[in-house]
Amino acid sequence: MDTTFITIHDLHDDAHILYSSDSIVDILGHTPDEVVNRSVWQFFHPDELPLARAQHNRGVRLDKAAVLSYCRLRNRQGDWVGCECCFSVVYDVLVCCTSIYRHGMQSQKRAVEAPVVRKLFASSPKDPRYHMLSHLSSKFDLGHEEQTHEPRAALFLNRFTRTLTVMYATSGIEQIIGISGEAMKGRSFYYCIAPNCLEDAVRCLESAKGNDSIAYMRFFFRDPRQDDDPDVTASESEDDIMTDVTGSDDESEGGVDSGGPATSESTGSRHLSLDSSNSMDTSEEPPAAHTNSRHSNNTADTHLAMFGESSAGRSSISSTIGSPRSEVRNEPIELEAVISCTSDGLVVCLRRARPMLPGTMPVAEPAHQYNGIFAAPWAAQPIFHPAPQQMPQYPLGARHPAMMPAGPSLQFQNAFMQTIRDVAVFAWALTGINGSLVDYARGNPIGESQPPEGFPVWNPLPDPAAFGKQQSAASSGYVSGSNSSSSNDPFGFGDPGLS
Repeated sequence: MDTTFITIHDLHDDAHILYSSDSIVDILGHTPDEVVNRSVWQFFHPDELPLARAQHNRGVRLDKAAVLSYCRLRNRQGDWVGCECCFSVVYDVLVCCTSIYRHGMQSQKRAVEAPVVRKLFASSPKDPRYHMLSHLSSKFDLGHEEQTHEPRAALFLNRFTRTLTVMYATSGIEQIIGISGEAMKGRSFYYCIAPNCLEDAVRCLESAKGNDSIAYMRFFFRDPRQDDDPDVTASESEDDIMTDVTGSDDESEGGVDSGGPATSESTGSRHLSLDSSNSMDTSEEPPAAHTNSRHSNNTADTHLAMFGESSAGRSSISSTIGSPRSEVRNEPIELEAVISCTSDGLVVCLRRARPMLPGTMPVAEPAHQYNGIFAAPWAAQPIFHPAPQQMPQYPLGARHPAMMPAGPSLQFQNAFMQTIRDVAVFAWALTGINGSLVDYARGNPIGESQPPEGFPVWNPLPDPAAFGKQQSAASSGYVSGSNSSSSNDPFGFGDPGLS
């Protein structure tokens, strides 16, 4: 399996580490507090330091771009660990995703005995995230002319609390919502969402969390400070009780049961007592629910299930009453968030929503019914709200020349798909999901920096001459020929996992 940790760095030449997720201990042996405030270059191999610094400087200049590199990093014992590193710029910080691949002794034996080869799919891969990364891959070759340095913020959320506690927020958040990053720490991300948008936001996020994919949300902001007790600090939130992310596999992560009050948490426990069967499990919902998130539960029920208190009397949009903690807002703030869900936490990239162009709403709705736009395009069972009049014919992000004349592109798809590409950051072990991304990688891979069983690559139109020919294959089934199987689907979407 792959293991990944997330770090956030400033854009200075020394690239100081501002935040690190807990899984760094699984790869490098360091704890987060041991690396925060240190220069990332202290961990790089001297031979790779000039290239790494050059790539860092290039990335800083190319806002919204990404760089994929193979690096050797020093672990706590002083040894060098080969890693896959992906750097993404988010306005005033650099978000780095560092991964290794461990598939057991047999896989390590094959990795030593044979070079890493590519597994070519004639039909579309079962993992929807393959197409998610295909869509995001354009970030690797963005030019200077495509850069717009707009204010954006990154937040790292604890996915193991039911209300998604903010673990870290970059300084750019103050330009977006007028609250400092320090003041956001320890607060619930859901408390930043207006109650009329909350129900759809929860369902969208839970769906994307189910397979560690991306969620897109366009919603009205709610000032989380408006109900603060002056005598109580945010650090005393119940969500400061965190789960041990390195604990046993049978520990369930925080979730929201939108059908009723959530299970109470035991005092002093390091993990939530919410059973996974009580969490929102989108795979068990009727198919219709994944295209229209309106159901019998109202917003008050969702709020009660999450926070254990009624939402009555709360503003449906941003606070309009001034207080020592909140500025007076005459207009509601509408935000766009692209959330990359990982096993270590949720990486949220946030910006002010841009005005919607005519035709970009999936369906026409009266203004008083507008509750935002929510999509989890690459979840196991995708969610779109409001439901489009016409569902996409192909998995969003899939690339193939024959798709172009298949039909007119959907305007609503273009709108939020462009936002996802612009705003999202990479937060996964990439080449193990989509092997074609290895073409963008720089540096020399060593050790566990590559998937030992090969790179999965989709080949929708294989060479017809290759059919019927014997393919060379390793014991794992990964082949280095031009095709691994035949398909009756001319576009390569015969896979039932994406139907």
